[in-house]
Amino acid sequence: SVGRTSAGALGGEGAGAQPDLVENVALRGRPPASIDDLASRPRFPPTLFPSAGEHWAAMDMLHGAILRMTARALGVPDELFEGAYRGTQANALRLAHYPAVPGGVDSLPAGQARYGAHTDYQGYTLLMQDPTVGGLEVFRAPNATAGRMAGEWVAVPPGGLVVNAGDLIELWVNGRWRSAMHRVTNSAITQRRLSIAFFTGPRHDALVEPLLQPGEARRFDAVIAGEHLQRKLAMSNV
Repeated sequence: SVGRTSAGALGGEGAGAQPDLVENVALRGRPPASIDDLASRPRFPPTLFPSAGEHWAAMDMLHGAILRMTARALGVPDELFEGAYRGTQANALRLAHYPAVPGGVDSLPAGQARYGAHTDYQGYTLLMQDPTVGGLEVFRAPNATAGRMAGEWVAVPPGGLVVNAGDLIELWVNGRWRSAMHRVTNSAITQRRLSIAFFTGPRHDALVEPLLQPGEARRFDAVIAGEHLQRKLAMSNV
């Protein structure tokens, strides 16, 4: 679960569907408090959480740069985005393990996926992929006005850092940038797969409302970031 610091068992997202074939450790809140708490549990290697803390710090710095680039691309003050993240953050780091399934696809129930199709709920997600094992796909629409189901699935090469805009970014820019639908397929199901996702969200009390260009019609209602996140989590965690 992204909703709290926890060690998640297999499954967890996708209401009304087969549980996803992934297990995770999710860290919520700035290190070292969250990490020190979990490091006392003997099931975790002693080097895991110090390394996670270093990764958090690097992603936090990169995220700040992305927020500033976003503001400048839209022609608004840097403070508009950075201010919404200042204070008690709603960021989370998820260390995900997709176990190998020796029996392959034929051994899985109908409709079972490593991670079902979804969009991310908050701001930007910075995803460090497995360096060798693929499976991540992004749904690419032909243009910004096409329907959600118009387009094609595109495989993302293993390795590298993927920057994904979430639902609140799409709302903030009034739909000019899309919250990309993505999934992890069963294409490499016989191999274990790892990924590290840094989810970013404005403070829970931050008001997120569309930035409108002159003459542009509003496509979304304003939301409180924390209320939006809780609604999404309630629908998706099983």
